[in-house]
Amino acid sequence: MGNVERMVKCNKLVCALTDLYRLWGLKIVIRGASMNRRSVGKERLRLLRDAMNKQDVEIIVLTDRESKIWLTGADGALAVLVSSDLGDRVACYVDSINIPWFKEGNWLDAQVYERKFMKETVISLWKEKRALSSQWELNVRELQNIMRLEYGKKRNVAIDSLPWNGVLEWLKAFPNHPLSDAAPLFWHVASVKDNYELKRSTLAAEISVKMMQAGLDVLKNGIDETSVEKQMTKVGSELVDEAESNLASLYPAVHFEDNKAEAIVNFGRKTSYAHGAPGKGKLKENDVVRLIALGNVDHYWSEFELTIAFGKPLKEVMKWLELKRQILKMSIEACRAGEPIFEAHRKARTFLDSEGFWDGAPIGHGLGLKFHELPFIDRPIESELSNTTFQDNQVFAVEPDFYIPDKWGFRDSAMLTIRNQEPKVLADPTIFES
Repeated sequence: MGNVERMVKCNKLVCALTDLYRLWGLKIVIRGASMNRRSVGKERLRLLRDAMNKQDVEIIVLTDRESKIWLTGADGALAVLVSSDLGDRVACYVDSINIPWFKEGNWLDAQVYERKFMKETVISLWKEKRALSSQWELNVRELQNIMRLEYGKKRNVAIDSLPWNGVLEWLKAFPNHPLSDAAPLFWHVASVKDNYELKRSTLAAEISVKMMQAGLDVLKNGIDETSVEKQMTKVGSELVDEAESNLASLYPAVHFEDNKAEAIVNFGRKTSYAHGAPGKGKLKENDVVRLIALGNVDHYWSEFELTIAFGKPLKEVMKWLELKRQILKMSIEACRAGEPIFEAHRKARTFLDSEGFWDGAPIGHGLGLKFHELPFIDRPIESELSNTTFQDNQVFAVEPDFYIPDKWGFRDSAMLTIRNQEPKVLADPTIFES
């Protein structure tokens, strides 16, 4: 063989190896992209099963939309069933119309069961003047069959929510099974954010801060609430679009149904109502102003709220603004890993009670896939998870409030996470205090 032939063969071999390497590398890249989400799902499933085993819960039935999305990565299932046994697969109960969409999007390779009870049956029951609760009876019976097929005879079953007329149907179908609430167990796990979730929550918080600045920039005598709201929403929507264009979606198969950025603006007396809607109220000198900025990045919510005085505040208002700062600082400092959640609520409300403001409302709530996510910073009697402790990597809106009836309301909402047992503020109202 001549030198030229050797060179040609060598070049062909190099090219073949290069192509093979490129192909192998491409497969790794593609596989890595898909495995990324699958590994997230597997880790979440592992954490949930660990919690189930600790509480002797053999099966969890998830019906809450965000709970199902968090675990499976997909939308469209009516119910998701999880066994505590590592060898069991996750089972999903899906309307036939959603099966292709759910199968494509879910990251757990879950077993999918088609719902047999369709819309036409509901209509026929209505025409026959029979109770529509029969719909839940059939749903529960189908769930019972799925459990029997997948998991055999297991008794300790927990479900995260049932319609009021579904409880009776559940007890009929499972007479020897205790009916326990899965929501506290589930959200004790799901409220602890992984790095993917924390990144999205942090981006959403940054956007809320910029929305707040946009609202403050346009405040002037005579402007109405709706105009400020529109400006804040416009800025927020543009920033969310920009952030999401540079971010691979964690839930590509899930459609987002709400606005990606929202704002609520109230002037004067309307601040004395906790959730007043923006209107045509005109801003006047010395008015109390409340601005709320909400952002959503890849399904993860932020909340940021600020109450200020426009112009030179009245002497009485200055007193309440100082109280507002004190109570927010106290509440944030109480959010430490290992500390009981209800203690943060008790400290804040006891302090406000000493100032003449009694109110039993929560002083904060979790943020994530839900805008109001468990745990709430509340009394244990109102929220079971309040009896647990703060955990690292949870995300909260902390928002103690008080109101002077028919005059003003005072509430700042700081967004924070807990890192290394300490509160880390992601959106801080005090940066806008002059």
